[in-house]
Amino acid sequence: EATKAGGLAAAVEVAAPAEKMLGFVVPPEMSHPDRIRKDVDLASRIARHLDALCDVQPAQAMAAIHGGAEELPDVERLDVLIVYLRRVHHFCFYGAAWCKDEWELRRRCGDMLVRDRVGGGELPPAAGDWAANHDRRLEAFLTSAALPRPELPSVDQPPIAEKSDALAEERTLRVSEGKFRCLECGKNFKGPEYVRKHIRKMHAHLIETIRQSAHTEVACAIYLDEAESQAAPVLEAVLS
Repeated sequence: EATKAGGLAAAVEVAAPAEKMLGFVVPPEMSHPDRIRKDVDLASRIARHLDALCDVQPAQAMAAIHGGAEELPDVERLDVLIVYLRRVHHFCFYGAAWCKDEWELRRRCGDMLVRDRVGGGELPPAAGDWAANHDRRLEAFLTSAALPRPELPSVDQPPIAEKSDALAEERTLRVSEGKFRCLECGKNFKGPEYVRKHIRKMHAHLIETIRQSAHTEVACAIYLDEAESQAAPVLEAVLS
């Protein structure tokens, strides 16, 4: 039933869970004990790298990752790290895919990528092509992964500079030859350029309003660009 508040109507609906979950199984070689130990190290390095990029504090991250997991067998430690990477950073360990949210993660890598098992107590096969490609993907990710910060314009850059100059012109009155007045405070100056400097220094709140507005526009543009971008599926590359 719709509820109205502040002129807006909102309807609450219980979403039905998906009837099926999409999972992909990696080859048995990824379950070999030597491979598990190597992946524990790789997953730990990726977790530290992403934590640093996203400003996750080391102490908090270690508590979330481990919480006593250091005493677990290697295979369980690896599973804890994989879940941490997926839930905290939207990173698929076996797919080497870093996504912007859980929806993109599911679209690109399914609900899960899990290891296969060899029955009858047999030891999984040693490393093959899939494991080698897995190593290359993760090492390439560690080398290239970055989180660029958007560059916000300063007061001396467009569009803030242009808008600040236009505001100064609006707040300047030519009284007579060689006499110009600041309409904010009534102080007189020899030229309009002095009024402009005066407004920037003494009436900085006016420039701050322009700066905040410009930064908001940049943030909105970045958000919309990211929302409209569609990442190409990587499952074919991952599972090859």
